[in-house]
Amino acid sequence: MTDMSKYKNVSLTKETYAILDKLSKILLPDAKLSVAKTIESLANEKARKLNGKLKKAKVTVTICPTCKGNGYLKVATEGKDTVHQCWDCDSEGEFYETTDMGWIDDGTSDSLH
Repeated sequence: MTDMSKYKNVSLTKETYAILDKLSKILLPDAKLSVAKTIESLANEKARKLNGKLKKAKVTVTICPTCKGNGYLKVATEGKDTVHQCWDCDSEGEFYETTDMGWIDDGTSDSLH
């Protein structure tokens, strides 16, 4: 069983998956690199290029007041109820607000100040 405290899932379009499959063959041509490891490799490379500087952000989750967290609404039209996806939260049931907390340094920078 997967350790849920250690791993997260991502959803990709088929086009993005195909691009990652091609990139995996370029990054490590003599072996098969999984899509997860390809994403991990690209993320680590990008972090190195940022020279140890990452933006620290706080994410606040708010329940959608329109659908009350359901992701859908029952709308009465001409005497009958119809179910519609929530147009405010795009059927997610919640909003994610990111607040910038400033820059942090993870201590891996080799640059001189």
